[in-house]
Amino acid sequence: MKNFGLKFVLVLSVATISAFANAMPITGVTVTTSYSSPSPFGSVIESIVDGSGLSSYTTGAIHEVPSSSNSWATAGFPGGFFTFDLGDVYNVDGMAVWNFTSIGFNAVTIRSSIDFGSFSSIPGAPTNFAIGVAGPAPAEIFSFTTTARYISIGVTSIHGSTLPALGLSEVMFTGTKPTEVPVPATLTLLGVGLLGLARSRRKKT
Repeated sequence: MKNFGLKFVLVLSVATISAFANAMPITGVTVTTSYSSPSPFGSVIESIVDGSGLSSYTTGAIHEVPSSSNSWATAGFPGGFFTFDLGDVYNVDGMAVWNFTSIGFNAVTIRSSIDFGSFSSIPGAPTNFAIGVAGPAPAEIFSFTTTARYISIGVTSIHGSTLPALGLSEVMFTGTKPTEVPVPATLTLLGVGLLGLARSRRKKT
């Protein structure tokens, strides 16, 4: 009985931890921007969140050569922003970015909000994206922690180009929805289960 009780505790503990640990790409994300979309180059802003151009919808995916059908680029200067709606509140644990080359984002400010009210800076979020490569490319992956439904990216500078243009291929966020059973409640259920086991053992003896 002792061994069974220990196994019961371990199984519930692993299940509880897994509810927080299994972060996955967040799907169904939508995005709006202060820049024009469709752009003068024929691309639409939705292309940076719909997985077009990716070999798979994972952070380890390769993005094919950017084009107007799988990436976004526009005429304009740094100073604009992008707002991503995750569709629900998530415990976000990071992001993957497939950047452009000379017109790719460089310095950025990343903030989050639960209710689209006030946006707050995210501790540990990137302040720069690396320049992309001209061809099929992997993502630059970042880790940070925030609870949010909305994430805003402001563009302060781009990489090296003198052209009045900027672009991005894809952005992907990872995370999990907050568990519906808070940890204290889970521990209470665990205690009740163990109490039931103890009573059952006393009855048998």
